[in-house]
Amino acid sequence: MTGSDQGIWQDVYLARSSSELSWHQDRPISSLDLFHRLGITPDRGVVDIGGGDSALVDSLVQRGFRDVTVLDLSERALFRARRRLGEGAESVNWLVEDVRSWRPKRAYQVWHDRAVFHFMTDEKDQAAYISVLRASLDEGASVVIGTFALSLGSASSIGPCA
Repeated sequence: MTGSDQGIWQDVYLARSSSELSWHQDRPISSLDLFHRLGITPDRGVVDIGGGDSALVDSLVQRGFRDVTVLDLSERALFRARRRLGEGAESVNWLVEDVRSWRPKRAYQVWHDRAVFHFMTDEKDQAAYISVLRASLDEGASVVIGTFALSLGSASSIGPCA
């Protein structure tokens, strides 16, 4: 993780409330719909890449998921989510990490990323991301990667990883 990347995201979360962020959703309907369509159940281990203070973790905890990890560059964003969840935050693993250099200590059954990969334009960063993704998934895991560009199509390649 470069200090400048982390500093930028710390500043964003210090300067603005969640509702002021363009990517904020009160309810992560698209992600939850994809989880439902993929048959992702609460017994599966989920890692939310760049989850920050997203409401996805709230929804997962409310639905009985007990093996949830939220990874983000911004410690401030994770602090907000932990504070918002209250006692529910105890069941979540919170990681301040850069996904490009993260070395997971275990494998997950679900990888969720609402837009981290979308913003990686450098081929070296993309390769590092993909390498970490592959190294951190169980066989048959599900991957949900969101983008903002409608021209890229909808989630047409839904299914378990090979």
